[in-house]
Amino acid sequence: LVGYSDCYLSRKFKNETGINVKQYILSAKMEYAKVQLVSTDHSISDIGAVLGFSSRSHFSDTFNRQVGMSPQRYRETHGRN
Repeated sequence: LVGYSDCYLSRKFKNETGINVKQYILSAKMEYAKVQLVSTDHSISDIGAVLGFSSRSHFSDTFNRQVGMSPQRYRETHGRN
């Protein structure tokens, strides 16, 4: 869409931002998940599915690695039960 090869765009993105495209997308997904966890009653499985994770456990493991706590714990800590 932008007229660059995937390789060139990836390299340019990393040079400009300091992170690769995959890391950026994952970070954006985790920020979206945080908002959904505290502002909706959607299930953790549903939030993970909307973000393209294949299972609740895959989403939970990834969220835990990126955020430092499980999605359930994040929801509890930030006011949703």
